[in-house]
Amino acid sequence: MTKKEFIEKIKPLSIKAYQEFGILPSLTIAQAILESNWGKSAPNNMLFGMKWTESCGYDFQELWTSEFISGKYIKVKAKFRKYDSWEDSIIDHSKLLLTKRYEPVIKSTNYLEATDQIKKCGYATSPKYTENLRNVIETHKLYVFDWWKSPDELLTTNFKWGEFWSKSISGVKIEPPSDFYPSILSMATNLQVVRDLLNKPITIVSGYRTKEWNKYVDGAENSYHMQGMAVDIKVGGISTCKLAVYIARYTKFNGFGIYNTWLHCDTRDKFTIYRG
Repeated sequence: MTKKEFIEKIKPLSIKAYQEFGILPSLTIAQAILESNWGKSAPNNMLFGMKWTESCGYDFQELWTSEFISGKYIKVKAKFRKYDSWEDSIIDHSKLLLTKRYEPVIKSTNYLEATDQIKKCGYATSPKYTENLRNVIETHKLYVFDWWKSPDELLTTNFKWGEFWSKSISGVKIEPPSDFYPSILSMATNLQVVRDLLNKPITIVSGYRTKEWNKYVDGAENSYHMQGMAVDIKVGGISTCKLAVYIARYTKFNGFGIYNTWLHCDTRDKFTIYRG
């Protein structure tokens, strides 16, 4: 089985787990790839290297494995679960992540958060577990299976959903949580009004930001960008001061930060304007 075939076989099962349990498909697929070596080391359909316990409801198999203990890898023999199928293995994996211990993983809204939290919650002992998961996800573009909308989907005549996505250190753009969609759609609708008045393209410099990206760009600690309530824009041939006048007059934005080359706009409750 090729790598592509493995992904295609496990993809529908992972998407089903996402719909039923809320586990990001990219995380499920990446963990299965690492833990089973692309399905080559999955005795008795064990895709995730999950240890056996008396109360787990499964039969066990004894296998040799490597554990990172006291700064080095050592070989140990341990009991692992046996499954009737890959789907059975994925369901059991999802149920494990639904336990209190892995709550931060379930709350993750993108693969960067999920791969960070799965390691912090103690799923694996490898110090490079998060890095390895991210490498697999980014190399094979597994993050696209997490998207609930296409980045090319139009919100208005001239603004696409993807224009409001967060940048990231890895270079992969991150989709906003679905809860932020109404707010972002409202901002796009307001920007479209000004775009039509000016008859000039409006460039989105920054829309939604993940906490990681907001920190990287030295954004405000409680930035409206992280809540999907802010957008930074610029228009060629128009000063930011003049652009601010149009935005303030014809839209429902209340917060404005006037910078040399771009304008910050947000939907806070109280009218605020400042010089950046």
